[in-house]
Amino acid sequence: MDYIGIIELAFIFSIFVLGMIISFRLLGFADLTIEGSFTSGGAIFAILLSNGINPYLSFLMAILGGGIAGLCTASLHCYAGINKLLSGIITLTMLYTVNLRIMGRSNMYMGNTTMLNLFKQPWFEFSLLLLICLMIFLLVKLLLSTNIGLFLRATGENEVFVRNLKENPKKFIILGLVVSNSLIALSGCLFAQYVGYSDIGIGQGMLVSMLTAMIIGENIVRPSTLNRQIISAFFGAVVFQFLYSLALEIGVKPIDLKIIIGLLLISFLVLAKYGNRNTHNKNIGSSFI
Repeated sequence: MDYIGIIELAFIFSIFVLGMIISFRLLGFADLTIEGSFTSGGAIFAILLSNGINPYLSFLMAILGGGIAGLCTASLHCYAGINKLLSGIITLTMLYTVNLRIMGRSNMYMGNTTMLNLFKQPWFEFSLLLLICLMIFLLVKLLLSTNIGLFLRATGENEVFVRNLKENPKKFIILGLVVSNSLIALSGCLFAQYVGYSDIGIGQGMLVSMLTAMIIGENIVRPSTLNRQIISAFFGAVVFQFLYSLALEIGVKPIDLKIIIGLLLISFLVLAKYGNRNTHNKNIGSSFI
């Protein structure tokens, strides 16, 4: 079993889980846009790179693309009055065509000029992913520790309370979804570079997979504080990726992995529900899952 590969993928997916925590947990917004944003991150990076754009600039544009997707979902909910779940479904559906238009085909090979391949030393890829992961986690922690972050977290708990403080909760919903989908597009961009190609179906099933990772992390690191909630994203991604790799190692066919992931999610949801039945829930954020 490739333990270095497991950790590298955990770095990538922990950023995805962190984005989900912002929308699902802190905002209480079940945003289905994330599967499309994940694909958009890889699609935008691939098409820009193939047209000779600098990898670092392509990387930033991929993040921006995810933010725009989050902005669309937030705008549908905040200004068009569309239900949270439905607004995400609409944007996700539209993103399928958008991502196809971006790439001009269903998949695109990236070659050896990506950020992760700029240097051929074996340590470079691991070190770069570690650095990006640490920077993202630190920046999110700093954001959520500011007054803006506190209002964002309060919006997920009680929008009326935020209005009573003379603040508009809509702007915090927009901010939260923009940040969330930007992080997920960043994760998609890194994952596409890691596997060497971008594909229109690369985000299919990622919602359930990363939701499973998030629940696993919250069962390992009880998220009673903001720091613990953020850290749980990494531990959840590590354990999920290890279990995923273990399933392949023992001979589970790839076609059966989705049902394994679904059963794993059900198991941890039941464990979380009945394991804490007689204890007070001290978790921060929404507990609608």
